Amino acid sequence: MAGIRCSSAASLVASWLRRETSSSFSLFSLGNDMSLPNITGRSKVFRRFSQAQLQPRKEEKVTTPLLEAYESNPILGLRKSPEFVPAKLPVSLPLLSISSEAVTIKEDRTSIAVPLLWLRDSCTCEQCVNQGAYQRNSWTLVTDAQIKRAEVNNGFLHAVWTDGHASHYDLSAIKNHFTAALPKKSSDKQVAKFLWDRQRLGPASVVPISHDAVFTDSGLGDLLTNIQRFGFGLVDCCPPTEAATEKLVKRVAPPMPTTFSPGMWTFTSNMERNDTAYSNVYLAPHTDTTYFSNPARIQVFHCLERDGCTGGENLLVDAFHCADVLQQTDAAAYERLCSTAQNCVYMEPDVCYKWTDVVLTRNTDRKSLQRVRFNMYDRSTAPPLCAPSEMNAFYRSLRTFADLTQSAVNQHVLTLTPGLVIFIDNWRVLHGRNAFNGKRVLTGCYMSNDEFEHNCRRFSLIP
Repeated sequence: MAGIRCSSAASLVASWLRRETSSSFSLFSLGNDMSLPNITGRSKVFRRFSQAQLQPRKEEKVTTPLLEAYESNPILGLRKSPEFVPAKLPVSLPLLSISSEAVTIKEDRTSIAVPLLWLRDSCTCEQCVNQGAYQRNSWTLVTDAQIKRAEVNNGFLHAVWTDGHASHYDLSAIKNHFTAALPKKSSDKQVAKFLWDRQRLGPASVVPISHDAVFTDSGLGDLLTNIQRFGFGLVDCCPPTEAATEKLVKRVAPPMPTTFSPGMWTFTSNMERNDTAYSNVYLAPHTDTTYFSNPARIQVFHCLERDGCTGGENLLVDAFHCADVLQQTDAAAYERLCSTAQNCVYMEPDVCYKWTDVVLTRNTDRKSLQRVRFNMYDRSTAPPLCAPSEMNAFYRSLRTFADLTQSAVNQHVLTLTPGLVIFIDNWRVLHGRNAFNGKRVLTGCYMSNDEFEHNCRRFSLIP
């Protein structure tokens, strides 16, 4: 293994160089020709760093259009590589060592082994990545190249490979990827979820954003932040028409077409479809499109008319909070809802949606939830996907979770009126409705997860 070690000899060299020359260079060039582990005497050290090697090197530019785009693009979250100039002494630079499988970066008592194949595959130079589309230029993985030499300079790792290719990497990004013990690097704008029940949320927690403000970047950012933090956001003073609502919706994401509608829909309690949403009866809190392979991420409601209407208050439940309570009070029930899938279905003439999945979907870290798929109305009669001996336990777990969502202490109640638009995270917040009498006309739509999240990334609200 080629390597570099802190030694008394290296310290003497650094001390001598500070006195003898103002030229800057790096002791951290790697490779078999520059390794120091076998140097045992001061004379050998001084021969290594001959006067010729101490001459200032010509500065080289390593910036590319892609790196410049990174600096100004919050989606990519990377910064531009500075000019490739030698590091100035004395500085505290990471120690590097190279093997045939990884380059190891040692700094501040931490050691990061970065796999070479990933390092080569993540090069973003013009040869590897299209600078306009940010897509790779080659279909082929380079799996036989080794690092010939490498150096840490001004916060970047610069590597030259045995096939002659040169790569430059943001060292902080590498640390963020491979240092599991430290918090992941994130933007100051990224939003932590606030889990709530009726008492914690309170009437003034989610402040409506004015309709006109949403058509500014700051107002749109505030709306997206509320949706990410609380699971829903409100907009007031919207003209009570489908057209105005659609224009507002498109500031967040385009409406998602389905069999039910090409985008926006407007309905009342006329049972136009065989769905309880088209009635005036009580609806328990639930998520929509549980029978889709990829459920709608955002659901939008705007009450256009409420003439002589009594009742019909909207019920919101933070299902992530309910799941958290379940995990704390009955961990076995929580695990069943995370691991046992059930079938959901929607059927009417010429329409048949079906999908089988778990109620609680965890993120890949298995520590936090990604999505809740919960609708007691849409469950088919097919048995859940577990052994018959475990089915009764599954149904008891599902009942426990359902009871939590039905509890008044977990429900936030509000009344939608003309002008007030609500954007609900359908992967997290359940929505329901009290029974009502009178005329009540709603317009709204679904939004897909991909369209919603890409806009959130524009504002650096999510990784």
